[in-house]
Amino acid sequence: MALTQPRCLHRGLGEIMPTSQFALGHMVRLFGVLAVVTMAVSSAHAGSLVIRNSSDAAITCSVDGYTMATGWPFDWTITVEAGKSFVVGPSYEQEKPVIDWADCGGLKTSHMAITPDGPDGYFYFTGTQSRVLNAALYPYLPNLPGGTFNAMVQHVIETYQTENPDVLLNAVLNGNLDIYSYEGLTRLLGADGFDIMELDMLYLQFLADSDLILPTEMPLDNYQDIGLAAVTAGGNQAYGVPSWLCMDFTFSFAEGVKAVTSLEGLSVFLSDTPEDQTPLVGNFNGSWRLPAMYISGYMGQFPDAPIANALQMPPNDTVITNLTTLTEKCNFDDGNKCIDDTYHDAANGTTEQVLATGRAKTDVGFSEQSFYIKLYGGPEPLWAIGTPWGNTINPLLYTDAFVRSAANCADDPCKTDGQAFIALMTSDPMKTFITQSQDLDDHAPYRRLLTATKSFYELPWVKEDALYTQFHTVFETGASFPNNITDEQQTSIGTQVCAALKAQNPAYVCKSEP
Repeated sequence: MALTQPRCLHRGLGEIMPTSQFALGHMVRLFGVLAVVTMAVSSAHAGSLVIRNSSDAAITCSVDGYTMATGWPFDWTITVEAGKSFVVGPSYEQEKPVIDWADCGGLKTSHMAITPDGPDGYFYFTGTQSRVLNAALYPYLPNLPGGTFNAMVQHVIETYQTENPDVLLNAVLNGNLDIYSYEGLTRLLGADGFDIMELDMLYLQFLADSDLILPTEMPLDNYQDIGLAAVTAGGNQAYGVPSWLCMDFTFSFAEGVKAVTSLEGLSVFLSDTPEDQTPLVGNFNGSWRLPAMYISGYMGQFPDAPIANALQMPPNDTVITNLTTLTEKCNFDDGNKCIDDTYHDAANGTTEQVLATGRAKTDVGFSEQSFYIKLYGGPEPLWAIGTPWGNTINPLLYTDAFVRSAANCADDPCKTDGQAFIALMTSDPMKTFITQSQDLDDHAPYRRLLTATKSFYELPWVKEDALYTQFHTVFETGASFPNNITDEQQTSIGTQVCAALKAQNPAYVCKSEP
């Protein structure tokens, strides 16, 4: 969802059973002798593995980084007593401190990707489990500044394991996973990788053609047509189950934005922006952002054209002029922060803070970015329209969907376990938990992601929500982004669009620039 280098980003751990009294903290070498420094803890810190044993017997564990094969001087066996928890951080004896796996009670996880500066990982052992499901969740969601998704991941694990007591769920929500890379996806879905992944469907054709994923066998009648188009390849074969949808909205506290239906109309609306405001803010940099903006701009200018035309280079002059017109409306005394990497490299929610604090008239961002507008005290009401990239508002939506690894989850029981996980994550209760920010404190704004299911929008609270009632109208006219862009096309479009934008505005910075 948040489109920085990817296309689109709480609190602490919540309640966790205390350790026996000590958890492994820092590893140091003291006078040439390996010393283990322990510290009393009552809950885990960020970047730790939390092993919780709720069975009636002690378990023994091996952890990545603490075996001779992974760089530790000896094979360290961790004992976790019944009803207790143990917290361990990555080993600094490794060149790159990371915990990728844990093996407890004969159950072994993979790709946990726990680093010192990343989120926690969880191994919740109950004594009833006979197998492991390794699943990756899409990580670019709004959050409180400095927060983690630990409470959300705990809720997912506990809910799933309650409903599926035979399965230990390794749920990973981690921005360190290389999910916006063709090479990275090959590794993450290959042998010994994840069983289930929630991914951007910009890569669907590549995943299917590379035999990395399998067709879905789940019913799809409850999903928006836009999402179904995004998960379909090779004619009518569905390879994924839609989860989230994303598109660019233009937010404003001025009700007049509702009358805007074109880029020209937006220019008129912004023409009376007060001198102490910039007309528009947004992030218009990034290796995926530029191709996506161009494709949106092409279809906004030529709504009746086949979307394949938008992938053809060289760039259309009118579309480039329109993109320049739009992006140059981000105008500060010290330059255009929307195109010089300032906002691209800034913390998620930075442009929304500019709007919320009265320094901009409009902000371009996904529906979930309204979280930050509310967080930073923006007034009510807030209005939103699809961003007009050309003569029309012709929305193109991204889709994040769940896919199943061909290498790791082709057969039962993994297939059935994976389907149960996907059903849970796309259910109305789980989508409500996430969009209402129930993992955060009571005063946190709603995330308001676009959910890909139809039934979600029939929930009473959604039908009464002032922003969701504006957002969901895009399903009537929107279409899916292409799901067959190759690595070469992405680079080619980004490079040529960059050059064309620079020709009109030399200040433009492009991540895809050679």
